[in-house]
Amino acid sequence: MIQELELLRQTARSQFPSMARPEAFLENAGGSQVPGVVIQEIARFLREDYVQTGAGYPPSDRATQVVEDARQFCLEFFGGEASGKVAFGPSSTNLVFLFAWALGHTLSSGDEIILSVANHESHLSPWK
Repeated sequence: MIQELELLRQTARSQFPSMARPEAFLENAGGSQVPGVVIQEIARFLREDYVQTGAGYPPSDRATQVVEDARQFCLEFFGGEASGKVAFGPSSTNLVFLFAWALGHTLSSGDEIILSVANHESHLSPWK
């Protein structure tokens, strides 16, 4: 059992190029380490399809399809079909900040935003 777990750990780590380095990578608000296949696909997208979406010419059609496929995958993977919404952005902190900024314009005196210490810093700091 121990040997099987070690093989599984080594197999999983081998998918992440950053794990070949001697430093430890600990999760933080700046992002997570990603598997090599993600790095390769991002590089391919930037080389081949990084154009304006929804513009109606072939590279734009491909870019639009990539984004829509990613959105649909996330909807299904995270069980978001009921809401039908997935937002992509540079980071969760940035997305929550933009949401807080937009919602802040609708708040009135006496309205309250309730925060929990159990939340991640990316969800707390935009409201502060």
